[in-house]
Amino acid sequence: MDPDLSALAAEYRAAWQAVDDLKRQLVDAKQRVRDARADLTDGLVAKAQAGVRMGELVELTGLSREWIRQLLRANGVESDR
Repeated sequence: MDPDLSALAAEYRAAWQAVDDLKRQLVDAKQRVRDARADLTDGLVAKAQAGVRMGELVELTGLSREWIRQLLRANGVESDR
């Protein structure tokens, strides 16, 4: 069997292009995570400052009390227990 080097090289280049495309998608996805975390932080801080209690924040978000408490503390908000 005589290999079609042109086709094999094209497949190789296509595979590398797919890797490069995925790297760009990963960069974009990581930025979305940072943006979503910032929005979540802003929302939690606003709710806590408006008097929403920890139990309700946990219920609304599904996040752990400790994670929310740490996030609020890092943003200058002391949460109730």
